[in-house]
Amino acid sequence: LGPVKPRAGGQSSVPLPEFGKNAFVSPDFHDTVDFYADKRGISLNVSTPTGASSVELVKAIARKALARM
Repeated sequence: LGPVKPRAGGQSSVPLPEFGKNAFVSPDFHDTVDFYADKRGISLNVSTPTGASSVELVKAIARKALARM
């Protein structure tokens, strides 16, 4: 996994080391917020529509999912 390049006018991906060394979120990727991480060779992707609390929402979902992996 690696950071996603921003599209024209978009934001760069943001690393999230609290979820692992390969975890990051792309806050504005085609009108969605996308979270990517891997754990023990399994990739996790969480996407939500862009909104005021979308980044926090994908973090909460990812936290629960990664705890169960």
